[in-house]
Amino acid sequence: MKGIVHVFFSAFFVFGVGFFVFHRYQLANYGVFTEGTIIELKPPKRAGPSAVYEFYVDGEKVVGDCTYMGVCYPKIGEKYPVEYSSEYPSINRIIINRENCPNCDPL
Repeated sequence: MKGIVHVFFSAFFVFGVGFFVFHRYQLANYGVFTEGTIIELKPPKRAGPSAVYEFYVDGEKVVGDCTYMGVCYPKIGEKYPVEYSSEYPSINRIIINRENCPNCDPL
């Protein structure tokens, strides 16, 4: 039984690392920037509050989400830069930071 559990967790770990590396590779090599709009805010769960955003690629809407920590507080309707993979637009990230978010805690 221990062997099965070990194999399962090893496979889960390898898949997780591979997934992360693939996303980083896609953004590093095929990253394109556009503007996204916050369309929904969700209450905190395990990792903190999250924001749902949308952006368009070749006229098609793509929806993404991100978890943000309590430093910057995006609001519905605000626009932020989004980086996405030109090969796989579902691989994307919104960039919310002190430089571009008007609703941040002071330093």
